[in-house]
Amino acid sequence: MPDWQIGTYVADYVSTGITRTVINQLKRAELVCFRHTPPAGTIEFGSGASAFLQTLTVGSTIKSFYDGPKTFAFEGLTVPLHDEVWQTFLSLLRPSDRVSLYWKASNSNGYTKDAGLYRDELYIIVDRHRGAKGVTLRFFLSVSICPDNTARMIRKVSAW
Repeated sequence: MPDWQIGTYVADYVSTGITRTVINQLKRAELVCFRHTPPAGTIEFGSGASAFLQTLTVGSTIKSFYDGPKTFAFEGLTVPLHDEVWQTFLSLLRPSDRVSLYWKASNSNGYTKDAGLYRDELYIIVDRHRGAKGVTLRFFLSVSICPDNTARMIRKVSAW
């Protein structure tokens, strides 16, 4: 088993940016999970039958009417090697880029509201700073439409 599959904490790349090693590990990952657990977010990834995951701490923001210390979010990519948006994100990722997650809760319209459903979205953001110039790349990664229950991507936790 490669050393990157040992199930370890990789690093906090909120301020320093991501490394080439981690980019290569993400490209080989067979499972990727995204979490928002206040005060930060994580990207957990790994591969193999044992599903050992590494954890990468990233910035994370939830836009929601109930955003606060008791808001939790989770989404997973079970086949990231075949997810076009994820593969595009990885192909554009460079060392020292800063990665963050942006969650949008209840981005519903009249049809979903009338049906009693909620639309939650996950974006992955890349901030790239080279000298005085900077660019931000935003990728729409996932959407979930379901009732307000434990299957929601973004939910308020009543007890922590």
